[in-house]
Amino acid sequence: MLDELTGILRQYPDYRLSISGHTDDIGDTERNQRLSEDRAKACYDYFIFRGVKPDRLRAVGFGEDRPIADNKSSEGRELNRRVEFELTLD
Repeated sequence: MLDELTGILRQYPDYRLSISGHTDDIGDTERNQRLSEDRAKACYDYFIFRGVKPDRLRAVGFGEDRPIADNKSSEGRELNRRVEFELTLD
């Protein structure tokens, strides 16, 4: 998926990419915040490595604050541990 997004960013130089990291609610809230930031930053670093200019990227971690599923089940927690990407036109 990262290579696919890199290709889109190369093809459309006016696009920007927002990268958001997320976690489930297991563990310490502060640790989850750092983990979500690290997830987003790892993707950000990959895009930079692949030649995308940093001013076209934004990376943010949301910790456990934006679940998309119930954290009471292992399936829900798995869905909440994610990175999301949003392409926008400059």
